[in-house]
Amino acid sequence: MNTVPCKSCRAMVVWVEMQSGKRMPLDAVPAANGTVVIGQDGKGYVDRLPGRAKFVSHFATCPFAKKHRRAAPTRRRR
Repeated sequence: MNTVPCKSCRAMVVWVEMQSGKRMPLDAVPAANGTVVIGQDGKGYVDRLPGRAKFVSHFATCPFAKKHRRAAPTRRRR
C-alpha cells in the first residue's frame, strides 16, 4: 500500500480505484467508522461487514475537502 501526503492538509492518504472506476483518497490508517476495504487486487470496495480493516474517505476528514470538490454539472432548461 503506497501512502502519499494530502496536498492540502499533509495527512497520509492511500489512493484506490473504486468499483465505479473513480479514484478515491482514503485515510492511510484503518478506522472503526470506516466503510471501504482494500481488496487483494488493490481496488476499494464498500464493505459494512465486521472483521476486516476498513478505511475512511479522506474527503470526510480533510479540513480542505471543499476546495477539491468538483461542482455538480448544471442542467440546461428547455
